[in-house]
Amino acid sequence: MPRVGELDEEMVYETRAGEVITLGASSWRVEEITHDRVLVTPAPGASGRMPFWHGDSLGRPAQIAPAIGAVLRAADAPLPALASYLDAQRQATGLLPDDRTLLVEAFRDEIGDWRVVIHSPYGARVHAPWALALRTILAQRLAIEPQVMHADDGIVLRLPDFEVDEARTGESAAEFLTGEIIEALSIEPEDIEHLCTAR
Repeated sequence: MPRVGELDEEMVYETRAGEVITLGASSWRVEEITHDRVLVTPAPGASGRMPFWHGDSLGRPAQIAPAIGAVLRAADAPLPALASYLDAQRQATGLLPDDRTLLVEAFRDEIGDWRVVIHSPYGARVHAPWALALRTILAQRLAIEPQVMHADDGIVLRLPDFEVDEARTGESAAEFLTGEIIEALSIEPEDIEHLCTAR
């Protein structure tokens, strides 16, 4: 049986058979919990809660972001392995994220919930606390409980469906949500610890 990841002990303690958890863009149904394993099966399309997954590494350090940004800003960068991916990103959004420009995308997933992807080269060590702080800020501002996940290349938020009065705000739901995320990204350094530990 293939290994999907490693769960935090607290997450295992809080999880029950039958629950759905999310890893990346995939949902997994918990089939059985033994003394040393949590056995899961794919649950495509099911809405799950974000687990406390432990990665195999500490994540990319933020100091590498300027080098990544410089390569991405170079129009003729020789990146054959990534060329089609980068071209598709540039065509879809009009730009590539780098150390000077972050990219925020908002879209609905297959079950109608909102997904917001923040593309950033600053690595998981920066994105982990940033994601926790964003979750707290958005929960307070929008009165919803977002699920967050971070990785070396950005942050993914999953928010339950909500309605926006477009006639009142003058914005679509995607524009409103993206604006809220962009505003929430501007966190004062002295507020990070409090936002990360708030319940």
